[in-house]
Amino acid sequence: MSDARTGEQVAEAWEAENDWEIGALAVSPDGKTFATSVVESLRIWDAATGKAITPRLASWRVLHLSYSRDSICLASGSEYDGVVVWDVRTGRRVHAAENSRAGYVPEVAFSPTAPYLAITFGDSIELWEYRN
Repeated sequence: MSDARTGEQVAEAWEAENDWEIGALAVSPDGKTFATSVVESLRIWDAATGKAITPRLASWRVLHLSYSRDSICLASGSEYDGVVVWDVRTGRRVHAAENSRAGYVPEVAFSPTAPYLAITFGDSIELWEYRN
């Protein structure tokens, strides 16, 4: 990981385990953390150090990630686990909804200005109110 202003390396490069490609990436609005997913798990990282701040969070085939506007929660969209909202500080599941469409990965997006999480399940869109 490098400082974008200076190009100076600030942390060792992180490589996906078992040579799997990174499926999704999201940076928190406050810039303090970022999240990555590989085939079998996702992780939340400290942006300043490049070190993992959560253990591997169990979730399979996560292809969509979105942070809440306060950077406290992270939503993931997974073919097998559906939608999961994680507490960034603890790595715990805050809320989950099963995937009702086999073979489809729900897309997730927190609103940057309102307390809502938008989710697509195939041909429908759900809007969840988000409160800490």
